[in-house]
Amino acid sequence: MIRWKFWTIIIVIFITGCLLGSAGTVLYIRHVVSGIVRGDSQAFTGIIMKKLSWKLDLTDQQEVRAEEIVRSGQDDWIEVRRQFAPRVREIIRDTVDELKMILSPDQAEELDRLVEEAQKRWVIPGEPGNKPAR
Repeated sequence: MIRWKFWTIIIVIFITGCLLGSAGTVLYIRHVVSGIVRGDSQAFTGIIMKKLSWKLDLTDQQEVRAEEIVRSGQDDWIEVRRQFAPRVREIIRDTVDELKMILSPDQAEELDRLVEEAQKRWVIPGEPGNKPAR
């Protein structure tokens, strides 16, 4: 009887640890990824710089210069996103309209809801109503 209780407690502790570890990982990843999706340049630059610094074993001077270069490249990337955002939105809209043609009314309504939720996360830095990238 005591062995059974002991193993039950061990299994419960193990499962609880797995669940807490998984939840913590999901929250951390959501935090980091949401920063990038929102156009937060600090999050993007931070991830790139951590990887570069770790993989390339950069000196302090190299890190400073590399961060300047990464930020400059990111500014260029943001400009490209601004230029192509209208075309991307048009392609998405056309695709959704075409999908609706094969869906039932309930499915089309659900697709509209899904697209609306996704659009709340689509941020192009510098566009009106969006949080600035820096």
